[in-house]
This record gives sequence, C-alpha cells and structure tokens, in this order.
Amino acid sequence: MSDFSAWNRIWLETKDDAEFRWWVKREKEGVRGGKIFNYMNKYLGAVQGIKTIEVGAGSGVYSFIFAKRGAAVTLVDYSQEALMLASKCFSSSGIRASFLEMNALKPFSNLRGKFDLAMSFGTIEHYRSPERFQMAKAHLDLVRPGGVIVISVPNRLFFPHEMLKSCLQKENKWHLGYEGAFRRQELFQLAGRLGLKNAKVCGSAFISDLIRYFYIFQDTGFFRKFCKIRFRGAFIRDFTSPLDDLLGADIFLMGCKEN
Repeated sequence: MSDFSAWNRIWLETKDDAEFRWWVKREKEGVRGGKIFNYMNKYLGAVQGIKTIEVGAGSGVYSFIFAKRGAAVTLVDYSQEALMLASKCFSSSGIRASFLEMNALKPFSNLRGKFDLAMSFGTIEHYRSPERFQMAKAHLDLVRPGGVIVISVPNRLFFPHEMLKSCLQKENKWHLGYEGAFRRQELFQLAGRLGLKNAKVCGSAFISDLIRYFYIFQDTGFFRKFCKIRFRGAFIRDFTSPLDDLLGADIFLMGCKEN
C-alpha cells in the first residue's frame, strides 16, 4: 500500500505553484503530452466538452492542461493537502475543476462510467500486488464504454532514476515510500488483463530525460563527492529520439474500454 502519511507531508511542504507551472509547461510542450493528445484525438475526438478524471492527481498538471483546452475535469486524491495545493494552482489561473478527497481503491459508486477519460501519472507504481491491479482497474471502472484510460509509470529500464532512488535510499533521503517501476511488457500484460482495445505503450523523451537527471544528480552526496563543479539547470525542451518508447524515464499505457 502507498505511504499515505509520507505523501501528505510532501504536499504540505509544497508552498507555492512555481513547480506546478514548470510541470505544466513541460508536459504541454513535451513528448509525452503530444503522444497522449494524438491518441485522444484519434479515439475521442475534440477535447472540448469531454469529462476527465485524474486518479491520485496530486497538483493535477494534466487536469489543468485538459481544462485549458475545454474539458470538464475532476481531480481525485486521498490527500487533502494535495487537493488544497491543486485548488490554489487552478484558482490562481481562473481554471474551474472538481476536487474529490477519495481513495481510488474504493471509488464513489456514482462516479463509475461517468467519464470519457481516466488518467494517472506516477500513481500505481506506489502500490504492490494485488492493489496495483486494483488501482489500474479503477481507471477502467470510471470511464464509459468507449472511453480512454492513460496510466503513466516510471520505466524500470531508465537506469538514472533507479540509480538515483538507490542513492537516496542509502542516504535516507528517499521519501516517496514504495515505488516499483514497470517494464513495457508489464503494461501490455496489464492492457490484456483489463481487456483494453487499441492498447498502446509509449515513452517520454529519453535524451531530454537524461539531461534533466544529470541536473538532479548534482544534489546528491555521491555526485558532490566526486565532482566539485556544479552546472546551472535550465528548462529542457523535449525532443524525440528512436529510443523514447523503450528507454524514456516514463512509459505510459493508453487504451480504450470495450463498448
């Protein structure tokens, strides 16, 4: 089970929306966002007017992006602190949304089948079996027949993240609880168990992800021990490469619910 108290602390300590704006810019202009919206356009059509729900939404970056494009968005999280942060970020930009404090393992019955799209980003990897599958199935339960689900998780083959996690765990600085990254094949197997149509597994921008992790590594004790030079970070724009779907930091499953 995900460590609820740890995530509450993380969201409580997030005081402003600067990081939120950075993530919105990154995803709106990035490779992952582009692939998701291409899939959406193909199987759902125009975003204007569709109903979306983000599971384990945190600050709700993708809900914000969808809302800006005219979707009616709902954010679900068990953390009141996360929803308060999201509400602040949305209201500061005049964006409307619904915020529900709820454990997605036990979704409200009146939400089942009510949405065109159910999505999550960095959520189900924090659950072990069998709750991991139950979290994935919650996405399917929330969408109508013909609706779309998007589940984005860390890629086990993206070695910089696994190395960083190991370093932080050794320094007792890893605060995200259990995190079990996925392989592409696991997502395809998940699509089969869920009975998804038009299932597709894609990845984020591998080379851009590598550059971002280089800047993150500068803050670890391991890096400082062997390198005294520090480099100033910058906003890294995504660009595609043939390795994205295999080695990108994030891989994501997209699929349609049977009619």
